[in-house]
Amino acid sequence: MKKFAVIGAGRSGRAVARLLLQGEERGDVLLSDVAPEPDDREIEELRELGARFEFGGHTGAVLEADAIVISPGVPPDIPILREAEERGITITNEIEIAASSCRGRVIGITGTNGKTTTTELIGHCCRRAGRETQVAGNVGIPFSEIAPEVSPEGIVSLELSSFQLEKIDRFRPDVALLLNVTPDHMDRYESLEEYAAAKKRIARNMREEDVLIYNSADRQLASIPESDLLPQLRSFSLQGESDATVEEGWLAVEGERIIPVEKIGIRGPHNLQNSMAAALALRAVGLSVEEIAEGLESFTALPHRLEEIGRFGGVLWVNDSKGTNTDALRQALGSFEEPIILIAGGRGKANDYTPLRDLVRKRVRAMVTLGEEGPAIAEAFRGDAEIAEGGMSLEKAVDLAAEIAREGEVVLLSPACASFDMFRGFADRGDQFRRLVLARNGG
Repeated sequence: MKKFAVIGAGRSGRAVARLLLQGEERGDVLLSDVAPEPDDREIEELRELGARFEFGGHTGAVLEADAIVISPGVPPDIPILREAEERGITITNEIEIAASSCRGRVIGITGTNGKTTTTELIGHCCRRAGRETQVAGNVGIPFSEIAPEVSPEGIVSLELSSFQLEKIDRFRPDVALLLNVTPDHMDRYESLEEYAAAKKRIARNMREEDVLIYNSADRQLASIPESDLLPQLRSFSLQGESDATVEEGWLAVEGERIIPVEKIGIRGPHNLQNSMAAALALRAVGLSVEEIAEGLESFTALPHRLEEIGRFGGVLWVNDSKGTNTDALRQALGSFEEPIILIAGGRGKANDYTPLRDLVRKRVRAMVTLGEEGPAIAEAFRGDAEIAEGGMSLEKAVDLAAEIAREGEVVLLSPACASFDMFRGFADRGDQFRRLVLARNGG
């Protein structure tokens, strides 16, 4: 019996452990985690299936495995993995294991920004068209959790982070989307090129019958036609010629008009690009123009992604808490014609704000800074917009924004930073923002 060690006993680790215990290639499974053991019924259920556990650190028991499966959040250079590599032990990940048990067609989506929106958009359109559809991956539901359920007629819309792509070996999507590559996770990668290379691994095993969709206006992706990749290529762009573009106010795919841009359910030029990429993918799996148009029109913004909380006293409040890097902030600022009161800050990522200064001067009337990065943001944009400092209090930041905002303006939370200085994650930050806004306005 093959021995597996799963590093990380969170939702992804548990899902792949269950698959390894119950799937075709059943094995001996050890789950190893640095955290203390939780009081959790699912842990007991996995023990009943035969799983073994170690909590509070990784021991030599991990190195007894034939293969080590790492969860997405596990850094690849932790000591136990370095030792495993020295010993020649196979190191793989949850995506690779899950893919081997999935019989349906997989649409894989990666990129710095827009992954979740595009993944959910594709899933929404497929469901509206009556297709058997699962949405999984980095979006929150582990691929391992749903992979065995998918029939040969099914479609999986699979969000993939760079972390999830680092250790793939044989994984091959039928359709792959490369949305964009901009600086992010520079604490994990030595350069933007290394980060881009991790993203491009999505296409490494694709065949001639597969379809790779890419952003031809992205500097890191524009050279894809010169690469030795095998799949059919489809491009999208708001600039120049491409397979998906805007034609006289319509989103057009390969010369066919799909839907007037104004009818697309999600706003902003970045979401127009997400819609282009999704439309190309949906055509590749056989949806009609009418089915795609209906799906694009009926899809609405996800929580924490340019989510419109409401208009109060003539001021629109928008939650873009998922905007955790400077490129996401740039896209958010470009999504509104109205003057913006921007709330930004959190835990910094060695951000360079210089490229945003012209856009801030044009779009942002006032800025409220927040969190650990607040002073750096205030210094970076001083003179470009009115500055108010919210410190380490989101409630204070909301109060300041409310005092500054005028009728016809937008208060936009788009932090350009991680959330972990003050919150459990971007969703917690966005949920608290929404509650504060509604509480102020009697919602």
